[in-house]
Amino acid sequence: MGRASLGVTVGLVHYDLEVTNSS
Repeated sequence: MGRASLGVTVGLVHYDLEVTNSS
């Protein structure tokens, strides 16, 4: 469960960075 949460967090952060970089 911990690893899953980390994966989701990293995914969200990566997505946020991608959107910010795109903007």
